[in-house]
Formats: sequence, C-alpha cells, structure tokens
Amino acid sequence: MIIVDCKPPSSLNIKGPQKRYIARLQYDSETPVVKNETKCHFEFKHLHYLTSYKLKVTVFNGYFESRPTTEEVYTLYNDKAVIVVIIFVIIIIISLPVVFYIIKTYRRCKQSTDDVYENIRTEPIYMNARPPACHQKRN
Repeated sequence: MIIVDCKPPSSLNIKGPQKRYIARLQYDSETPVVKNETKCHFEFKHLHYLTSYKLKVTVFNGYFESRPTTEEVYTLYNDKAVIVVIIFVIIIIISLPVVFYIIKTYRRCKQSTDDVYENIRTEPIYMNARPPACHQKRN
C-alpha cells in the first residue's frame, strides 16, 4: 500500500471554480491508476510487491492543471505474512528434534524392557525396576 500526503506550497494561488488534487500512479507501461480528491491524501492498495512506481501529483482548478510533481516510490514485502512464515518455520525447527528425541527414547525404553524380560527367563534379576533410560510407573 502506498499512502500519499502532500501540502500545497504557500505560493500556490488557485484561481478557478475548483481545487482538486489528481494523483497518477504508474507501473512500467501499464495504464496509470488515477485518483481525484479535494484534499491531497491518497491511498493506493492492491499493488505489486517489490516494485517501483512513478507517482505524479497535480492540482486542477477547473480549467487548467498544474505541472506535475513527480516522484519514484517503492513497495516492499508484505511484512505480516513474512513474520508469520518465519514464526511457523521456527516452531517446526524447534518441535521436530523434540519429537524425534521422544520417539528415540520410547524405542530405547521399549527395547531395553524387552531385553530385561528376556533375561528374566534365563537369569534371575534381583531388582524390580526398569532400566535407567525409562521412566518408572508408580502404582
């Protein structure tokens, strides 16, 4: 979005039935977007990102139009969308290792528990506890 606010020069003496401000915003060879207002305040929405536009502002008195004041203006990225994407990527980067660690710990715990039960059949075990890698359930 491009917002244009301008103040007329103090030497501007408009002799005519109207006082209208006309803003033309043009991108390359496309037809310009023209806005006509009584105050010099314009908002141009729905523009291309990372694009340079040529802005011309003139004053119209009902008969004649002044010489245009020309300026080159630029649009940027949609900041809100970029921030949301960055936060989403950070959440994924942080949560994936945690999920993989939980899965790895669960598999190791299950595997070592199975090994303990196999050893029970062949060797006596005098301790009634899970291996240190697993959390013990309390009754």
